[in-house]
Amino acid sequence: MDKGKVQELLVTLYLRLNGYFTSGFIVHSPKKGRNRTEVDVLAVRFPANREPERQVEPAPELDPSTTVTDIVIGEVKSKGRPLQFNEGLTSTPESLTSILRWVGLFDDTEIHDLVLKLMPQFASWSDRPPMIDGPRTTRLRGLLFSPERLSRQPDERWHVSGEQVFGFIFRCLSTSVRPPACSRVYDFGQWGYPLAPIIRYFKSRKKQGPGDLQALLAYLRDDEAL
Repeated sequence: MDKGKVQELLVTLYLRLNGYFTSGFIVHSPKKGRNRTEVDVLAVRFPANREPERQVEPAPELDPSTTVTDIVIGEVKSKGRPLQFNEGLTSTPESLTSILRWVGLFDDTEIHDLVLKLMPQFASWSDRPPMIDGPRTTRLRGLLFSPERLSRQPDERWHVSGEQVFGFIFRCLSTSVRPPACSRVYDFGQWGYPLAPIIRYFKSRKKQGPGDLQALLAYLRDDEAL
């Protein structure tokens, strides 16, 4: 499993544990052999989401809402890659239009207006992620994730860092904690491939703490060698 794919799976797991339904999405192109852009993770979280038996609150960096449906267009950036959204989201209205059509919450007139408002934010932002309010108590955001970056530096654009991703997943999965209504020991294969090996990594850490991407990659290499 390559490093980029592992990071995308980490973000998918992180969002899933925060109450989001997740998917990827390919924006198709009329040109043979090409696509306009690819969304690493497209996610939706509904305002009444809760899982109290886990005894872990949603990650504050995601600014979870109890009043609006949160729609996230997310990109995953490896260390060394610019913290910016792909050109398909910053300069191609057709790409955002296709994404919002697939989400299925808005009619064509609403989508046209949302694209006009959201595209400039994808192109220019810094200390907070691109965000607009949509009709019928919805919120649309662009979020960048970089699990390979340990933490956000003062001169970097807003993003969810590796420390945040690994720390939250570990708080949810660590077997050192035993919530009375939520057993953390079970058949980890129930998560399905390819998440199951990542789940086993976090379950194995116990008092070692969450670790980082390098530790996870080393674990996965050993796991595949067995």
